[in-house]
Amino acid sequence: MLNGMSKIIYFGVAFLPNENAVAIRALSIAEMVKNISCEPVLIGMNNKVEENNFVKSEYEGVTIYEIHYPQTFSEKVRDGFNFFSVIKRIIEDIGILDIKAFLMQDYQYQSMKRIKKYCETNKIDFIPDIMDYFTFTIDKSLYKNIFKSIDTFLRMHFFYPGFKKKICISHTFKKFFKEKGVTVIPPVADKISLLSDQKYRKSENITLIFAGTPGKHFEKEKLDWVIRALSENNSKMELIILGVEEKMVLKNNPKLKKYMSKNIHFLGRVSHEKCMNMFLYGDFSLIIRKKNKLTNYGLSSKISEAFSFGIPVLATDVSDNQIYVKDGLNGFVCESNYEHVREMIRKVELLSTDKIKQMKEYTLSNNPLLIKNYVDDFSRLFKEE
Repeated sequence: MLNGMSKIIYFGVAFLPNENAVAIRALSIAEMVKNISCEPVLIGMNNKVEENNFVKSEYEGVTIYEIHYPQTFSEKVRDGFNFFSVIKRIIEDIGILDIKAFLMQDYQYQSMKRIKKYCETNKIDFIPDIMDYFTFTIDKSLYKNIFKSIDTFLRMHFFYPGFKKKICISHTFKKFFKEKGVTVIPPVADKISLLSDQKYRKSENITLIFAGTPGKHFEKEKLDWVIRALSENNSKMELIILGVEEKMVLKNNPKLKKYMSKNIHFLGRVSHEKCMNMFLYGDFSLIIRKKNKLTNYGLSSKISEAFSFGIPVLATDVSDNQIYVKDGLNGFVCESNYEHVREMIRKVELLSTDKIKQMKEYTLSNNPLLIKNYVDDFSRLFKEE
């Protein structure tokens, strides 16, 4: 049985309250914790916090701790020594006897081992939240690629398999661990109310919307496929891009210039609130990713966010996308290559206004990624064995 108002800590590389995908996940986990009559405490990161220190605050009734976010090589080395002592001081500040469990998103192998041992010594459940399987990327230095690859290998093969309870973001992880002790909790969100921005008006044309950071050369999100497809299809569809500036995109990808048109709108970096409200002007949200280890194991939080606004999703068939996105109902899924993305976009442009309206209504009223749908699974993690 759960103790009344026991505290459950969630740690992640989260820029709280809502500046990255991990922060959004942390807030959704906090809602689940409340739903099982416990008190959530979130630990995130902030590069403005001094090393070996923490800052305590509150957001919508949830206690938040922020620690230093290491960025340089020397900071990362010092973090290896400082991290445990800072987390230990936070736990003591919370009250060690009041803590039911410590949930920890993917972090450095040695740091996770030390926190796990400390929790076991103090009879606190330690449960990892497994979200990423790192792979080499061209936007990182050779050192970072090698370090992260080794660290990921150690966690995936020597640390995580030993847990009787673990949270995983996708069913791909569940298969990797042969379903042993895995509870799949995808990115989830509740219905979100949006406010219209009077500076913009909804286009009469079908409007696609992308929010995020696609990577310097689109290694994270294949937005270049979409831009090229719109041009080669002679499409009248509009494309709203949030999170990156046109000048920077063209500087890093000059060959893309010939595909640009007046129907493509770069709005740059905007606040999280404005970013969410811009979904009012979209008909479909884009999650176009190339297949690799990172995209097959991870799962984009953009699906649950779009569904919570009643916006259907256009996605490629990576990870669990096909489980949640159903063709013609709440979006479309295609194979992860340029030609299939181009064909999907062509098909979408032929949809009638009534069909798109019907899809939006279905998406809002049949959302598989609501927080309430996963509370029971989450609750079972904390039942006495």
